[in-house]
Amino acid sequence: MVDEEKTKEQLVDELRQLRAKVDSLERYQILKREVISPEAVRDSSDDDGTRHLPLKDILKDKERQSILNAIKVANGNKTKAASILRISYSWLVRRLNYYGITDRATKHRS
Repeated sequence: MVDEEKTKEQLVDELRQLRAKVDSLERYQILKREVISPEAVRDSSDDDGTRHLPLKDILKDKERQSILNAIKVANGNKTKAASILRISYSWLVRRLNYYGITDRATKHRS
């Protein structure tokens, strides 16, 4: 019986470790797509590329894109998306409202 209990504990521990690895991979998958390129910083209305967008605007755009990507990776599951982003569900909902992102825009499309 003791060996059986130990085995259950080991399985639970292995499952937790696996879940942590999956979460890390999901976050990596999102972050990999979110690298800010020099082109993203340039104001598209400026032909010579010398004018730059304010950092605040760049970060807002990247936050919005990260949220949408997390929801896509989570197949539309907002709770899972919040977990991937390591934010609370209520904070995710507040950010969705802030950016005017509707349920319709977050539906997973195959």
